[in-house]
Formats: sequence, C-alpha cells, structure tokens
Amino acid sequence: ASKDDKSWDPVSVPAPNYANSSKAVSRRVIDLTIPGAWSEAQEKIMREVLAPSADKIFDQEVADQYEEHLRSNRAAGQ
Repeated sequence: ASKDDKSWDPVSVPAPNYANSSKAVSRRVIDLTIPGAWSEAQEKIMREVLAPSADKIFDQEVADQYEEHLRSNRAAGQ
C-alpha cells in the first residue's frame, strides 16, 4: 500500500495456543452438596500431618519417665 492509500491491509498472525488446545481437565471435585464436608476433610488432613508420630510420643514418654525418676531420686537424697 502506498502512503496516500488510506486502506488497511491485514497482517496474518498465527492462532493463539488456546484456540487449538483441548479443554483443561478438572483435577479435583469439591462436593458442595454436603455443607462442611470439604472443610472437614481438609481439617482432618491437617490434623494428621501436624500430629506427632508414634516415635515422638514414645520418646517424650520415655523422657518424662526419666525426668520423674531423676526427681524422685533427688528427693530421696540418692
């Protein structure tokens, strides 16, 4: 087109990726038919993750027993 020509010449551009891609697959379903079910499940998972392991509980119990043993021996003058 010349400078004096006031017409518009379109430029070809490739189609965007999303135009030819398949629809995204939903990864998880949240059931909204039961109020609080999703939140309760999330809280349960968090409690399980944050709960101390059996080893930690055992170690703490052993430490508490040993500490009590030391206190009783000191109190008896042993």
